[in-house]
Amino acid sequence: MTEPGENPASQVPAARLRVAIRGAVQGVGFRPFVFRLAGELKLNGWVANTPQGVSIEAEGPPAALREFLLKLAREKPPRSSIHSLEPSFLDAAGLPPGFEIRESTGGEEKTAVVMPDIATCPECLAEVLDPRNRRFRYPFTNCTNCGPRYSLIEALPYDRPNTTMRAFEMCPECRAEYGDPRDRRFHAQPNACPACGPRLALWNPAGQRLASGDAALRGAAAAIRKGHIVAVKGLGGFQLIVDAWNDGAVEHLRHAKEREEKPFALMYHSLEALKKSCEVSPLEARLLASPESPIVLLRRKPGQEGACAGVAPGNPHLGVMLPYTPLHHLLMAELGLPVVRRAETAPTSPSSPTSATRSSGSRASLRSSSSTTAPSRGTWMTPSCGSSSTGNWSCAGRAATPPCRCPFPAPPDRSSPWARTSRTRLPSRGTAGPSYPSTSATWRPPRRTEPSGTPWRR
Repeated sequence: MTEPGENPASQVPAARLRVAIRGAVQGVGFRPFVFRLAGELKLNGWVANTPQGVSIEAEGPPAALREFLLKLAREKPPRSSIHSLEPSFLDAAGLPPGFEIRESTGGEEKTAVVMPDIATCPECLAEVLDPRNRRFRYPFTNCTNCGPRYSLIEALPYDRPNTTMRAFEMCPECRAEYGDPRDRRFHAQPNACPACGPRLALWNPAGQRLASGDAALRGAAAAIRKGHIVAVKGLGGFQLIVDAWNDGAVEHLRHAKEREEKPFALMYHSLEALKKSCEVSPLEARLLASPESPIVLLRRKPGQEGACAGVAPGNPHLGVMLPYTPLHHLLMAELGLPVVRRAETAPTSPSSPTSATRSSGSRASLRSSSSTTAPSRGTWMTPSCGSSSTGNWSCAGRAATPPCRCPFPAPPDRSSPWARTSRTRLPSRGTAGPSYPSTSATWRPPRRTEPSGTPWRR
């Protein structure tokens, strides 16, 4: 991946610049940015991912190298974050003409920051909604500016072979995008399309596939309208979704999750629909549409206290969010109504598609039984490969899901005597994080001791 070029000032003595960058610089289009910047300044050299971040070596006129160094921090990709930048000016080594993205290096201490999943960018959303685009209604569309990061990565540095997308070989069209410096999918590791990427599958409680592709999405929407609980495999784990206007469905979810009064979070299909129920300030609107796509606490409008009454009983506020993946955008557009979105992550990495579906279903408490028994009511929608292959996303041609990687511990067994003081909620993307110990129990941090056993004090 070399862009031929020649040294712009052969009369000026060349110098060499070596830069070590640490921070959130993997999975955000940082290497393509460096590649383009070096091409603009006619520099020779290379850039590569390392376990610590990004390493750069560039050679050219000293003035061009100084400009290159200034623009690295000033024009970096918007989603990146540089924690440290260590430049070293060296004697010229006669690097070959052109600039390239080299294979990532490994074998060192891994300290690079792993980026979180990023909400769908406007460009990708426009492609998903464009009937003339080859990614029309494709629920796994992404680019270097958006899409899954933390949910896919298995090891550092962040490259496709170190993600759960390694099982999907890119088609010629996706490969051309991946290698084109002018394309926004240049070196986008999760790059995929309907021809070569994962596809949707709809399953019933018995573990039978009901539909695939776009039919699976429409079938899930129909099940939600009928009052069923649908478990959708989103970024980071399963999400239980029900119609927020259906009091019976919401009550069934409350009973299944043993949440008598605790508020649920809502997802609306658009900001315009949300403004009919809640008061939304300009700052809150900007937060809802941000790449982080958080859950925002909004006050209900006067006269709307009875709307979605079972979602947050007796509460004047609602915790709401907007769709943040193409799958959510398509599902919510198909429904056209607000839904309760309850995160439910699987306890372990399933070894088979059946165990993945049934274990996640039982975790959703759709049926009070053992973790290997399918629930009596519910529907699953998961990514599927559709062909026999290996990897975390597919197994013998049946739908499976990548393992959940949550940095927080799993909630303890509620029958445990310590459950009241150590209960932790598994957060999903956009949630507020772990809950705190119950106020009805006394909790004290453990005392630190020196090696001799005496209490440690400052």
